[in-house]
Amino acid sequence: MPCNVILEDHEWKALCFYVTKTKSLPAKPPSVREATRMIAKLGGFLGRKHDREPGMTYIWRGWEKLALISEVWLLT
Repeated sequence: MPCNVILEDHEWKALCFYVTKTKSLPAKPPSVREATRMIAKLGGFLGRKHDREPGMTYIWRGWEKLALISEVWLLT
């Protein structure tokens, strides 16, 4: 399922730009799982091969940062 089901358009675009550090958007929105892992990485999740899925602490910290990043995205 694409992440635009749970994230606003500006949120997933800002997330992709910030996490991937590229200057172009992907052709389609990332999946919910990929977006969740990107949000968790903002919160400090390392995402190594042997790591399990991120916990709520990482997701919450990342969600707070995503809120700021997406606000700046709207201002630009």
